[in-house]
Amino acid sequence: MFCKDDLGTPLVIVQAYDAAGQGVPGVEAVVEWDGGESHFFTGLKPELGTGYADFAMTPGVVYTLRLAAGGQIIPNLTPTECEAQDGGRYWGSWVLVFTQP
Repeated sequence: MFCKDDLGTPLVIVQAYDAAGQGVPGVEAVVEWDGGESHFFTGLKPELGTGYADFAMTPGVVYTLRLAAGGQIIPNLTPTECEAQDGGRYWGSWVLVFTQP
């Protein structure tokens, strides 16, 4: 879980690295929810890192994420409320880090 109030939209952030710790572009992530599916790729926002990708979540929807090439399935991802220093509330994001062996 990642709470940062300046993101504006709750995100699933994927960071993909090779065994040497370098960002890997072109990694396909698949996110699914009841009635939908979306595919997104690392490397499309190089200013955030070559291994970076994100997907905007909708509050109240539960998502499952997996990498298209296989590996661990991450279930039950949903925006969770965070509290700002001033007591205000906002939606948090998830950061998922995948490292190649």
